[in-house]
Amino acid sequence: MPPSKVPTSFLCPITHEVMRDPVSTSDGQSYERRAIDHWLQHSNLSPLTGEQLHSKALTRNHALRNAIGEYDRAQPGLCLAEARGPKKVILLGDSGVGKTSLLHRAQNATFSEGATATIGCAFCPHTVELPSGRVVELHIWDTAGQEKYRAFARQYFRGSDAAVVLFDLSNRASLDGAQRWIDELRAELPEQPGLSLTLAGSKRDLCPKARQVKTQDAKAVAAANGASYLEVSARDGMNVAELFAAVAASVDPESRPASRGVKLDDSSRDGRRDWPGCC
Repeated sequence: MPPSKVPTSFLCPITHEVMRDPVSTSDGQSYERRAIDHWLQHSNLSPLTGEQLHSKALTRNHALRNAIGEYDRAQPGLCLAEARGPKKVILLGDSGVGKTSLLHRAQNATFSEGATATIGCAFCPHTVELPSGRVVELHIWDTAGQEKYRAFARQYFRGSDAAVVLFDLSNRASLDGAQRWIDELRAELPEQPGLSLTLAGSKRDLCPKARQVKTQDAKAVAAANGASYLEVSARDGMNVAELFAAVAASVDPESRPASRGVKLDDSSRDGRRDWPGCC
């Protein structure tokens, strides 16, 4: 049985790995003990909802542990300890660059004019069907970009398969902010040099009039970090589906060799084109 068929309830929401010692927090959510212990050293908020936990007490979830054990024994040939579920994608970037609006466009095909700043982290499942017909399930974590939540957001890095780092094409400082997020990501996950990384310039609909970041400058930052590059617009949907399709292909084992040739928007052109070009 492929790892993608492992029940989602067996996976720790923080690490996206099968739990060995599941425990429950005061709000009834279950996590791997070591992961939630580390989390609670730095926060009293729920990793899933961002709501304050009434207590940091943990209760061993015997029922879930037994269910995982029974499932493992019933699946000969499946190494459940190494199995992974949906691919974890983290969305990073400074506050105001449009992370929540981008995710809203991907999920609902609409633009949310009044999107509020994320507090802590918001979770969103997203399914992508690749041209090959393969279906990849992404679990996308929209992290808070405000400085006061920065340390909190870093706790979501562990277990990530891919990261999309967003900056605002109409705000030069946000590109510098994107580099800082990449540096923090690398520092937090030194054991994952193969992490799929995409740098994305948002608010493409404002270009060329309000553009402050030249395409060649952004591509240089992406190249220096081993990242792919794409320009998107949550307002009109430009390249949003293409972005997450490319991310899905990059983390899908059977699609990964082909994903190196994924062609995205030719962002060096300020003319509006709805065709994909080389990135």
